[in-house]
Amino acid sequence: MGNLPEGEAFDPLVARWGSCPARSGYGPMGIPQPCSSGQHYAMALKDRMRNVGRVIDSLSDRNAELHRQIKEIRAGVAPEAVATIEQHASDLEAEAMHLRARYPDLKVAEDPFASFPEDLGIDMPEEVPFEYSADVPEK
Repeated sequence: MGNLPEGEAFDPLVARWGSCPARSGYGPMGIPQPCSSGQHYAMALKDRMRNVGRVIDSLSDRNAELHRQIKEIRAGVAPEAVATIEQHASDLEAEAMHLRARYPDLKVAEDPFASFPEDLGIDMPEEVPFEYSADVPEK
C-alpha cells in the first residue's frame, strides 16, 4: 500500500479498470477485477453446495440404516414378546386353578365400580357442586 499514487482532493472518483490488462485478473495494486472476484465467489458457493450435498447424502444413508434397524427390531421382538406374554398368561391360569383347588369355597366379590342396568332408574343430579373452601368442618 506504500506505492499508492498520490491524488488530490479535487480528483474525480472514477474506476481505473481500463488501465489494467484484460487477462491479468488483477487490477492496479493487486486488487482482483470484478469478473475474477465473481468467479471466486461462485467457486466458493459451488464448494459449499458440494459439501452440503455430501452431508445430506451421509444423513440420508444413516436414516435408511436406522429405518432398517428399526424394522429388524420390530420383526425380532414381536415373536419373543408374544411368547413371553403367552407364558405369563398360562402361569397365571395355573395359579388361578391352584387357588380354586386350595380354596373351593372362596367367592369373588362384585366389582364396586361395575355398571349395573338396575342403577339407571335412580334419580341423581347431573351436576354436584364441589365445596372449594379450605374451612375444616367443626366436630
